[in-house]
Amino acid sequence: MFEFIKDWQRKRLLRQLEHKDSNRNKKIDNIAQAKSIGIIFQVGDENDWNLIYHFAKLMEKEGKTVAMIGLQDSETELDYIITHSNTLLCKEKDDFDYWGVPKNDLVEKFAKNHFELLIDTTEEPNFFGQYIALSCDADLKICYASAEELEDNGKIFDMMIQGEEPLNLRDYLNQVVKYLKMIKKE
Repeated sequence: MFEFIKDWQRKRLLRQLEHKDSNRNKKIDNIAQAKSIGIIFQVGDENDWNLIYHFAKLMEKEGKTVAMIGLQDSETELDYIITHSNTLLCKEKDDFDYWGVPKNDLVEKFAKNHFELLIDTTEEPNFFGQYIALSCDADLKICYASAEELEDNGKIFDMMIQGEEPLNLRDYLNQVVKYLKMIKKE
């Protein structure tokens, strides 16, 4: 019963944020033109972190600013070091309210940036990824989604990489880069 109420409250909050987000200017550019990138991730194993970290470093070598925000759920123990200096970690035990919503100070710290590209690398459906995406001002918001999640995510994200398998982070990030390179430069 409590989970039902919690889920209802989260959906209500997302609908409110969707309404505010609907007024933003959406823009799709070639990845070479993007100067600021935001990445939303869920703390997992060290291999996933290494993929995200190396992707961020590659983008920074190309002159882009990269900021990241990650969710560390209460079951996940961090047994490696998060080394990217512009990374915020939201710990489920400490940084969430009664309803499971991230506390405003962490979200505001991340969302104060304007991102030309916002990439959600969490597996869908993920309230944290959706909430952060709706809280951020970004020209283009990207996520990974299965066919069932396309409709719900279409209200939040501008570009969705569709897949039927569980998220393969390496393939997903490669596809994001591949598709954004296809956009003609102006």
